[in-house]
Amino acid sequence: MSCNLKTSRASVRSALIKKKVIDQYNNILDFPKFRELNGLYSRDAQDRYGIKGSLMYDENNKVLFNDGSFRLIDAKKGINYPENKVEQELIKEYQYSPISDKVISPELKSTLIAFCKKVNPDFRIETISDLNDGNGLSVQGLLKLNEFLIQVKSDNALPEEVAHILVEMLDKDSALVKE
Repeated sequence: MSCNLKTSRASVRSALIKKKVIDQYNNILDFPKFRELNGLYSRDAQDRYGIKGSLMYDENNKVLFNDGSFRLIDAKKGINYPENKVEQELIKEYQYSPISDKVISPELKSTLIAFCKKVNPDFRIETISDLNDGNGLSVQGLLKLNEFLIQVKSDNALPEEVAHILVEMLDKDSALVKE
């Protein structure tokens, strides 16, 4: 990952612009190259910093940066600015209580499944031991909302994937979405 600028997001964005993959307004100019570099940068972030999932997404021909992941990278690199204080606390918490050690209760699992069924009675939840995000990155869970499908490695990932449904249901102008 190119990191000549202060933040990892700024470095990646600058590299994409220099390589003519995106323009200054984040419009994607070269989709195959964008997908290739997104996979490369995302795998690098996973290998070097333990960040799971894609660093970027494309929506309506624009790149969307996964700011939460970039902020975690910056916090792990020791880039300290006020808005990174929360991320540093999350990193400490994650180091002492990884998701794989947490077990959700049968009651919580039942509640989450019931919520999914209210969204769509045909909603499915699958457990898949070798789950990846399509870019070759191992993930704990995936939401495929257009298929009404959640795929998880274990039930422990279910709360996060259901939270993604809630975020998708919010108005895009909601303060909760913007944060």
